[in-house]
Amino acid sequence: MIKLIAFDFDNVLVDGESLDEVAKLVDSEDEIIELTRKAMEGDISFETSLRERMNLLKGVSLEDIEKVTKKMPLMEGAEETILELKKRGYKLATITGNFEIITNRLKDLDIDYIFCNQLHDEDGKLTGEISGPLIVEGSKGEVLQELMDQEGLTAAECAAVGDGANDIPMLEKVGLSIAFNAKPALKEVADVVVEGKDLREILPLFESDTDDKIKGSTEEEPVKSENMNTLKDEIEPVKGEDIEPAREESLKAEDAGSIKDDLEPVKGEDIEPVQEKPVEDMAEPVKDVGPSEDVKESVEDAESVKDAESTADVKESVKAEDVEPAKADVEPKTGDSPDVKEESKPPNADAGKSFSKLLSEKKDLEKNLKVLTRDRDALNDEAKTHKQLRDELNTSIKEILDKALEQRKERDAINQEVKKYKKLRDETNQELKKLEWSSGKRDIMKIRDEIKKLDKTIETKVLDIRKENELVKKVTDLQKKLQTMQEDENTQKEAVELKERSESYHAKVVELSDQAQETHEQMLAYFQKIDEIRTKADEAHAEFINTREKASAKHEEVKAILKKIRGKNKSLDKAKAKERNKEDRISHEKNIQEKEKAEEIYRKFRDGKKLSTDELLLLQKHNIV
Repeated sequence: MIKLIAFDFDNVLVDGESLDEVAKLVDSEDEIIELTRKAMEGDISFETSLRERMNLLKGVSLEDIEKVTKKMPLMEGAEETILELKKRGYKLATITGNFEIITNRLKDLDIDYIFCNQLHDEDGKLTGEISGPLIVEGSKGEVLQELMDQEGLTAAECAAVGDGANDIPMLEKVGLSIAFNAKPALKEVADVVVEGKDLREILPLFESDTDDKIKGSTEEEPVKSENMNTLKDEIEPVKGEDIEPAREESLKAEDAGSIKDDLEPVKGEDIEPVQEKPVEDMAEPVKDVGPSEDVKESVEDAESVKDAESTADVKESVKAEDVEPAKADVEPKTGDSPDVKEESKPPNADAGKSFSKLLSEKKDLEKNLKVLTRDRDALNDEAKTHKQLRDELNTSIKEILDKALEQRKERDAINQEVKKYKKLRDETNQELKKLEWSSGKRDIMKIRDEIKKLDKTIETKVLDIRKENELVKKVTDLQKKLQTMQEDENTQKEAVELKERSESYHAKVVELSDQAQETHEQMLAYFQKIDEIRTKADEAHAEFINTREKASAKHEEVKAILKKIRGKNKSLDKAKAKERNKEDRISHEKNIQEKEKAEEIYRKFRDGKKLSTDELLLLQKHNIV
């Protein structure tokens, strides 16, 4: 993926050639403009052009240079493009043969690196001398390579944008080379050609969201259902094996034993948010330009496209794996097997077609490309929507899980308190038992129970007189015995205190058990909600995968069209060159004929024939007079 983008300055970040504007301060404006043109088209070396231009500007004041160049407008869309690329996380550099006094204005645009040359002056006037790292031919490529080494970047991680022949070394160093409003010499080597003068046209070539990039091959799975099903964790509930407090009407401990078996929630690490599968394998990008990039069409050079329609000239860099290499013609060497046959290149389907026919076919391809890129980008946008929903749902799951774990923690703390008070209550009841046995109270209660049984038998059963008298006598004896038995007052008082304490512990057990039950139910409600949200997250993830696969297939179609367009561009260049050669040949033949005619006229003139105006002009044209 692209991480660094290098820009030229003149005609890329600013609209115009700075030195051409400075040339208006001196009498050599036309000469300086011509030197600039020749350098940009590759007719002369950049170093020769630069030094000759600076000699012609000798004596111009630095103050005037600064005033003139500050009036130059930035390229349309330059500021928005720089801000957007910075927002997307790219590092930006400007590599220019221009001078620091002119490029200082870029500091306001937050560009990371500015590489340029230095002007020499005396008393604020140019001496014509210059220095810096970007004077010698090819130095732009060397400076960019040093920057790439410094940042630890490969060619595939870098892009460059230029407009002239002197930018070729820079564009050859990177994985994605862009010719912006460029001269023909640069278009020949660029991967993508962007015509027009709006720098925003390059934005679709660079991913808009580094977190959403569709790159990579490791696909993460959605939240698994089984992660939510291992929830059972036994916490000892309050049991019903309680000893009744002293009063019959007191609360039974069984009332506090209704807490259900506790469920152990999933640990935090059990639920991992589903992350996007970056998708390198879904579509091989154009020079690290991902499937979400919108490959812009560029317009054929107005000089070479006579009908001047605003069509796009897309040049795509095709990776080695995208195109089957042409097999080299190999002459069999002595000793080679006679079965080895010479491989031939496949025939060119565009051979023999006219320039206008090729241009028409390319326009049809470009129309198809627009439809495919639109459909592909719509699918990428839809995939991003599903991904965003999935991530939001997973975030919600994590938040609710935190709440569930808090409820679990609170429930466990309450259950510890339940155990503590239950233990105190049971210990108190044991003391009360021991006290009652030692004080004789149990014997008194036993006699009273026996008297009640005997009285009931006498009242309810039909007995003979002898049996009834025996029971009455037994009751009378027991009553006498009961009158002689008395409970110790101190023991009785202590028993009352123990009974009250046991009842207070039991009440606390019941209260805390209710709280634990309520907290436990709240925790279960949170886990139920997590299950519902997880189902929706799974559905969103499935939609994301499905849509992304459709985008991948659509991107493959885009790549195929781009490959065809590149082939058409090459055929157009050949057809254009063929037509130019024909025109040059006709012009050359015409020139020879005119010169022969002029020489004949001159011979007649020397013999005394008078010349017409047209004849005189013809002689002057061929420098005969």
